Amino acid sequence: MIERLERVVIAAHRPLAGDPRFEGEKPRGGETSVAIIRDHLALTYPVLVPVHNVDSFASFISESDVILTWGQAAEPAAAAALVRGRPYILMVRWWRNICTLPPGDIMNRTIPPDFKARKQRLIDEAFAVIANNRFTGNVVKYHYGRTCDVSYVPVTGEVVGNGNRYGPITLVTDDKDLGAVQLISKLSEAMPLHRFLVVNSKRSAYYMNYANISTTGYINDMDALWRTVGILIYPNYRNDVCGTSRVAPEAMRYGIPCLANDRAGICEKGMIPLSRDAEPDEWIAAIERIYADYHTYSDQAITTFEQYDSAKELAVYSRIIKEAFNK
Repeated sequence: MIERLERVVIAAHRPLAGDPRFEGEKPRGGETSVAIIRDHLALTYPVLVPVHNVDSFASFISESDVILTWGQAAEPAAAAALVRGRPYILMVRWWRNICTLPPGDIMNRTIPPDFKARKQRLIDEAFAVIANNRFTGNVVKYHYGRTCDVSYVPVTGEVVGNGNRYGPITLVTDDKDLGAVQLISKLSEAMPLHRFLVVNSKRSAYYMNYANISTTGYINDMDALWRTVGILIYPNYRNDVCGTSRVAPEAMRYGIPCLANDRAGICEKGMIPLSRDAEPDEWIAAIERIYADYHTYSDQAITTFEQYDSAKELAVYSRIIKEAFNK
């Protein structure tokens, strides 16, 4: 008798960090997080990672696999899994798996019936659905009636530093039209003695009008960045974001205070919350409070990171995949 080979197939939305086939790619937070999940699962199972629009999912999936998927890969991967009679696990870390654009206020909107019927099947037929924060799980429950497991973004490593009080007020990525461009412009005008930095910026020409705003393109070595940052800001207007952001716990590992307006569960893992529709004055007051007692806020960031349990978050995947193999 030939023993069944249990493999995990991660049908990927985009190439994951560390995939040697895609050395020129620039993985974002989601691809970095799923790469950590990949490496964790690879301690127990052989793991294959076909990529949407690059590989044929059907050719990768055998009759003894469990499939983990999200994003644009989800529907074709689910279809290939069902043809083989194999269980798939849907990770909701991309809103378009459950609602149409623009995201807006997701708990107070109507989802088009045809779209919802298609996604209802994707969710109903999944062996399990894993959300990346409680808010996302509540959205899936509200619109689709499915209870989700929750696993927050895994961020590994020990505490590194105590923040850099003299570093710039930093925004990571301004390309999602969440209101960040408008906010940081107003902050820079109101706080001319402070320095601001926009990382992975697509609007460097625009910021040339502001003497105290610097920009940089995509950064591979985020650790080098965090050693220089004073405060991380995460403005979140108009659109609900999916999850709690990878950059926040990464920054808190370095003792960097992190500010966000409290929307869509973004502050569930310890960012300092401002009101949902915070005006610039509220951001300015919060930034000034932090600088008036920087070491206390830096210590709070470190304490928050120390309470972060990535092993627990990764164990959610291990448990569900083991259950799927045993079904």
